[in-house]
Amino acid sequence: MRLSEREPFRPEAADTEIKRRVKENKMKQTVIIKSSKYGMTLFLDDRIPFEDLIRDICRKFHDSKSFFGASSFALGIEGRKMTAKEIQVVVEAIELNSEIHISMLQETDPMTDKLLVKSMEEARLLNIYRNAMIINGSVRREKKISSDTSVIVLGDLSARASIQAAGNVIVMGTLSGQVTAGYPDNDDCYIVANQFDNHDLTIGSVSGSPVEEKKWSFRARKSKNLPRAVAVFEGALIMEPLSSGLVPQLTGRKLKEE
Repeated sequence: MRLSEREPFRPEAADTEIKRRVKENKMKQTVIIKSSKYGMTLFLDDRIPFEDLIRDICRKFHDSKSFFGASSFALGIEGRKMTAKEIQVVVEAIELNSEIHISMLQETDPMTDKLLVKSMEEARLLNIYRNAMIINGSVRREKKISSDTSVIVLGDLSARASIQAAGNVIVMGTLSGQVTAGYPDNDDCYIVANQFDNHDLTIGSVSGSPVEEKKWSFRARKSKNLPRAVAVFEGALIMEPLSSGLVPQLTGRKLKEE
């Protein structure tokens, strides 16, 4: 290329490029990823605002998405003292901008660790119960539904279909298929249906056919055509008319105890 054919020098373009490189260099300094014995450790700058740090973390993991791929890590954080809420935001920033799943948090401060675990567990339970999967219609044939939240079926669940949910399962029609609520071990969930044709159910770690206690049998006969709910009581599945109010009382007992 002859000198006359070169593109003219543009100061504004050069200035933009310099700013971009400075910004990238700054990001590299504020967020450093290093491997550890059980996963990865983030070394975070404690001098910049938390909002700026989160932006850098998002960009860092987005740019490294192909490098890490779909993987699961234990995460450690050093260089910056953080609250349980802030650590939770960091975890969300990583998982939303990559295919990484943070399976465990390495924390040296027992009190911070306790608060963090409680905070993350509360967030997980809120997601399970509030963000339900809604199926508009019946679930037929051999279809299998799996959800990490609750499931609401606006129809029937056929005999060869199945539902596995981390939260509650509500079937507005007839429940004839296999249902697992509270998967894998949350016994505080429940199953509701307008009619139960299948009594082989699972809630958390408890499986079997739900029973209606004798002391409730008269009420059950009076409300034969009303929707019923199944919950765990003293290690067994019980069935009650939904209108009795017993099931909400049982499934809410853990929350009250805490």
